[in-house]
Amino acid sequence: MAVQIKDSGIVDTNAKDFPILAVNVLDRLGYKVDRASKQLDQILATERLDEQIGQDWWRHEYRVVLRWRVASKGGMLVNIEMEERKGGATESECQRRCDKIMLELQKDAERVEEAKTHKEKSTVYGSASWGTEQDLRAKGYFQKQADAKRLIIGRNANNEFIQVPEFWTHAHAIICGRTGVGKSRGFFFPQLIERIATSMIVTEATPGYEDGELYKLTSGWRQMAGHKIYCFNPADMSSNRINPIDRIRHAREEEKAGIAEKLADLVIMNGESSEGRGDQTWNRSEKLLLIPLLLHAAAGDPKRGHFGALRWLLAEGPDGLAKVLKESPSRVARMEFQGWMRLAGETNFKYGVFSGLITKLNPWMTDQMITLTETTDIDLDAMAKQLFTFYLAVPSRSKDSKLIGSLMMNFLLDHILEIRERMKYPLTMLLDEFTNFGKISGIGDTLSIIRKNKIGLILGFQNYAQLEQVYSKREAQIIIDMPATQVYFKQKNFQEARDLSEAIGRTTVEEATVGDSGRVQESIQGRHLITPDELISLDRQVIVFTADTKPLKLPLTDPLAYEHALSYDAPKRDKHKVSDFVMNRGQVEDEPPKSKPEPAKPAPPKETKPPEPAPKPKAGEPKAEKPKETKPATMNEQPDKGARAPEISETKDEGRRPTPKRPNEAPDYDL
Repeated sequence: MAVQIKDSGIVDTNAKDFPILAVNVLDRLGYKVDRASKQLDQILATERLDEQIGQDWWRHEYRVVLRWRVASKGGMLVNIEMEERKGGATESECQRRCDKIMLELQKDAERVEEAKTHKEKSTVYGSASWGTEQDLRAKGYFQKQADAKRLIIGRNANNEFIQVPEFWTHAHAIICGRTGVGKSRGFFFPQLIERIATSMIVTEATPGYEDGELYKLTSGWRQMAGHKIYCFNPADMSSNRINPIDRIRHAREEEKAGIAEKLADLVIMNGESSEGRGDQTWNRSEKLLLIPLLLHAAAGDPKRGHFGALRWLLAEGPDGLAKVLKESPSRVARMEFQGWMRLAGETNFKYGVFSGLITKLNPWMTDQMITLTETTDIDLDAMAKQLFTFYLAVPSRSKDSKLIGSLMMNFLLDHILEIRERMKYPLTMLLDEFTNFGKISGIGDTLSIIRKNKIGLILGFQNYAQLEQVYSKREAQIIIDMPATQVYFKQKNFQEARDLSEAIGRTTVEEATVGDSGRVQESIQGRHLITPDELISLDRQVIVFTADTKPLKLPLTDPLAYEHALSYDAPKRDKHKVSDFVMNRGQVEDEPPKSKPEPAKPAPPKETKPPEPAPKPKAGEPKAEKPKETKPATMNEQPDKGARAPEISETKDEGRRPTPKRPNEAPDYDL
């Protein structure tokens, strides 16, 4: 009669290693593996042996079935069925064999784990591997409380913050991810909510003409934490106002020309359309014309010292502008403009340069933009002692966003670098969608200067192609290579995913599998540490490169983690009003508009009085002659055309301005 025993136990290993481990144990104990099923997670094995008892020989046939699954508390739950089919064995013998198999499985599992600790991994096809929690802990990345001076890149299962060391935080970071992958809630919100002990400059692009998401959801929290909140948004008339020309006005005399040149460079560089990047002759001439205009605006009446007023001046044409700049309070402006007039040559070229520069200043056609940039209403010196957050937003759909954004960004950056040594609090620049804020001239040098001033810079953009739309290939590569920390979100394009997969690297994979026949097959091959399709389907994780660890695959911050902090209302501000001076383009006080000539009115009828009797002539005086009566012309009688001036028409000439006389020597410009 057949004897059957069932038993179970826990083996501390994983589902991948267990089949190999089981086949080796059964083979060592004398069992022959007949079949292994991956679908059922089961192995069938038998042992046949002959045993002599006295003078008799007994044949035993033991049949073993191993089944396994992952245990709820770790390891593998193994079920063993032992059956002696010939009926020559006892239950105790079958139980002993079950115990022996289970014991050997557990011992071999321990040997495997021990071997992994000292076994050198093959690097034939590559050596890339993921950084571990032990690696991060050894480098000091874990903090129980968020450190305001350190970049947050995630949290672990124990809710500890994973933060880049301060030295590498100052070496900058890039955040790359398309719209909708969770950049704001997964990365930017943790910086703005947790790091409240550092001042911040924050940029963002809005889809339309509304408040930015970062400002709307985080400014209330940071204000509650003691921050002075500033905001510039060209679509919001309650914004703080900034006049970029004030940088020239308040600079030392010997520095004004250099600042004017830099400001002119920003206007020409970011006001240029992508179609007009061929011949640079026009751009150079426009820049040389704009420099004296900026110096003149900074030296004169502050009421006319803004970009809107410069556009009004350009509308006067070369001769009109020459008359104004001839009396400019800036000596350098007078000299530079005279030099430009001599070098510009023919009249048509001058008008072409004027036209091109006016076009680049088109953002200042609107009353709203002039109002927001006609003055600076921020106490810039007070920022050195303040804990502040400055939000900059531009509409991404506006064709003028790059020019406005670049002027405001560079205005703030220059001022921050000027007061950095006097600043009481640390500073971080959180520049999301920074390509919408135009081109930063000399990006490589700028990044180095910011780093030396211990300012942590975080650049957020969507992909490499977006960088190349604003910067050259060489500059775009500098932006990718220089930052010490790089964070990549879920990829949406196969080409981008493939490039990232190549950057992470390849690894050597040693595999051992059990075939259907029960044979162990070992192989060694290479593969990407993470493939492009795995990057495209990345779920709630980010890929992080740091300066002193292996690549990291970290969990994305829970979108609902900061709901309470995001519920505070943004600060309220009064809206600015457009002045009459701006609405009338500066002609309200200084140049009142000429009044229209009034049409001629008929003379009022004279009162008729009864004729007075003529005085009697005195003796000796001649008699006075009576005046001849003038008869009105009838239909058949025409008046004498040369006898009187023609009457002014009351209908045709109404609203017509008088035409000024043009001197004969005035040049004939073809407008």
